[in-house]
Amino acid sequence: MKKLLSVHKFDLAIVLPLVFLLMHSIYWLVWLLVIPFIMAFVCFYLLKWLLPVRFHPAMLFTCRLFLLITYTVICKLYVFDIYRVNSESMGGTLKKGDVLLINKLAYGPAAIKGIADISWIRIFADEPPPDHKFGCAPIQRKSGYSVIHRNDIFVYELFPDFFVVKRCIALPGDIIRLRNDSVFINGQPADFPASSLSQYVLKFKNQGKLRAFVRTVSPEAILSVDVDSGRIVASLPYATFLSLRNDREVQVERLLNKQLDGKIPYFCPDKWTVNTMGPFTIPFKGLTITLDAVNSPVYKETIRHWECRPDLNWQPGLPGSRYSFGENYYFMLGDNKPVSEDSRYLGVIPEKNIVGKVVMTIYSYHDGTFSWKRLFRNING
Repeated sequence: MKKLLSVHKFDLAIVLPLVFLLMHSIYWLVWLLVIPFIMAFVCFYLLKWLLPVRFHPAMLFTCRLFLLITYTVICKLYVFDIYRVNSESMGGTLKKGDVLLINKLAYGPAAIKGIADISWIRIFADEPPPDHKFGCAPIQRKSGYSVIHRNDIFVYELFPDFFVVKRCIALPGDIIRLRNDSVFINGQPADFPASSLSQYVLKFKNQGKLRAFVRTVSPEAILSVDVDSGRIVASLPYATFLSLRNDREVQVERLLNKQLDGKIPYFCPDKWTVNTMGPFTIPFKGLTITLDAVNSPVYKETIRHWECRPDLNWQPGLPGSRYSFGENYYFMLGDNKPVSEDSRYLGVIPEKNIVGKVVMTIYSYHDGTFSWKRLFRNING
């Protein structure tokens, strides 16, 4: 018995994860982890009786290698993933060059039905399978241990093999409204992290204080400076704005976001812009709308693209002039809204496209510089 335990100390390390999974009723993953262990265990002891003693160390190594490879693949598919931030759209919270740890298990990973469902294997194929149509194929999710909350940061697949990280602002069924860049959810101001960035105009009453302020912020945050007039345009965290707002020596005014070059707002009712839109309801599974001129500018593209129904007739009074959504959707914003291409430009995101929740920054490397401060950094820290 002692020999058995000593031989399989490495394998017994899966006990604690199994306890966690059982506590959260994630039985599908328990079986996925236990079955390879049983297979390796049975094979090892069958071969142990059939082969000479001199082969036993090699058999043990082979069984352990098999388990290591198997559990690595299972974890990559169902438990965690790695993502590299390639833009400044989440600036203030995440930086370009950050490498993130993604928790797939939190919300429940997408079920794998075939090779075409694995993005890091699809890259070796010249083209997707003929019956593969991105956004239309039904996707089933395994059970997780958490639900999506407002302000969660997660990674989702926007286009085939093109992944994006943003903050979830509104959930299915929420009523969202933007007014002069202020966001309201169900009639209440949305909570934004103190690190979220906006562009501000600062007017200082004396040059000394202006120069002192410039020394406290990073050079890339300063967009323009006019020392003679005491005027600065800067991209600053919300926390800095709050601290300056109570300073009598400086006037602070937030600038409205400019529309990104070459981009247009996704939702197209009259007078809606990237700063002012809504109110409208974030679609949820079962939400029924009338196919009329009021709902068309808000929901038509979502239904056409994500629900794969370009054939709907958007004229009231006709048979079938109502439509029920088949998916839950989420409204996403970047923490650096002035430069973020998010749901204001790309629309709401279906739940089936969500990859996983961002847990932490593993490391950060950009422009030849390694940031030690961001090594294993919690995104909320």
